[in-house]
Amino acid sequence: MKKLLKQLNRYNGNLCFVGETDSSSIVFECDRINRSISQQVSSKYITGLCNLKLNSYLVCYGDNYLGLFENGILNDIYIDTGLAYISKIASRRDGVVYALDNNISTVYRISIDPFNIDWSLNVNDLNGDGDILVKESDNCIVIYDNESIFYVGDMETSGIVINNENINNEFTVSYGEFNASHSFMRWRQVYGDVLDRSSSSSSSSSS
Repeated sequence: MKKLLKQLNRYNGNLCFVGETDSSSIVFECDRINRSISQQVSSKYITGLCNLKLNSYLVCYGDNYLGLFENGILNDIYIDTGLAYISKIASRRDGVVYALDNNISTVYRISIDPFNIDWSLNVNDLNGDGDILVKESDNCIVIYDNESIFYVGDMETSGIVINNENINNEFTVSYGEFNASHSFMRWRQVYGDVLDRSSSSSSSSSS
């Protein structure tokens, strides 16, 4: 099952999300002020989405290109990164973008204008379903799949793995857009027919 790709614009509160047809993706932006929706069909499937500037978003396709969705218009070939595969992207408020290659378990810090690869870091074996989150308060990023989680520090000229854990489908990660200094993990383990009962019957804890 594919994940819903959505991004709240940190500059104006608009919501951007990606839908799919049988052959490609459609990018939508919901304008909070004008109560209008702009949309455009992509020439290929979109695998990642992040906010770039006031009226623009970056998208990636699982190949070497980054696309730009700006003011309702999508440029599918905005940047040829020269990388073989970009599966997920995430951005900081200062315009720094992180790109994740699930095929080779590598994260890149990239600059957009002009385009440059600032550093790359291998984080061992992701299972092909990895994703990436940005923690703004300390310029760190969280990379995770359904088996492992990596906490990576951005040293500007290099990245370093601060901590990593095997999570074995037991943890999910959340972070606060408005309180970026805090992140939390919630643990919940489910056995057998417990899935058919109400959530109150399962044990959970959080901190």
